[in-house]
Amino acid sequence: MASSWITALKARHPRLFRNVEVCGFEVPDGWRSLVIPLCQDLEALGIEDLAVVQGKEKYGCLRISIEGDWDDPRWEQVTALVQAAEDQSWHVCWECGGQAETSGGSTICGTCLAEQRRNEPKLLLSAFAKAASLVGLTLEEQSAVLGRDTDQIDRMAHFVGIVGLAAQAFPGEHGAEGWLRRPNTNDLFRGKSPLAFILENDQNLSQTFGHLRAVVRVW
Repeated sequence: MASSWITALKARHPRLFRNVEVCGFEVPDGWRSLVIPLCQDLEALGIEDLAVVQGKEKYGCLRISIEGDWDDPRWEQVTALVQAAEDQSWHVCWECGGQAETSGGSTICGTCLAEQRRNEPKLLLSAFAKAASLVGLTLEEQSAVLGRDTDQIDRMAHFVGIVGLAAQAFPGEHGAEGWLRRPNTNDLFRGKSPLAFILENDQNLSQTFGHLRAVVRVW
């Protein structure tokens, strides 16, 4: 069921949301402070065939898909408005709307994260186990990924994010596992496989996540 603010938003902007039911509009409540003014600004442009076709969270960031006449001289304003809202979402908690930073594919403030950790540790552990199985991690590799002296919750979240991003960025027969285990000539990895780089020290896991997030974002 859609949140009440989304229902009200669709009612307030029926023309803008006329095609959204096909792909859906499921935006976390904390980002309503970004989405409501965005829709007001888009509506104010007065572009008749402009429509929002999808809204969602993807790897910790707001994603708004739109359609319309790309040849319209105002289209540059449309894309700038959407891009600005998406960029701001990296720093807005998707739960409460407070200040936050993206970590492990989640954009959530410390307070909400603490609450989430109290309520959902088993879910994250399950997600980590599935991600580890998907890329064929041995028990020894899983232990090394989790580390000993750092926050294992954050490390599990980062690894789950890495597997998801790698699967999106490098689809194919070997997918995320192939990318993790093949030698990589990127300057970050210096000829090592991303997995070998991750296992070198505790900091490399977050660096690998940041690298993949940048790759997917460029796309």
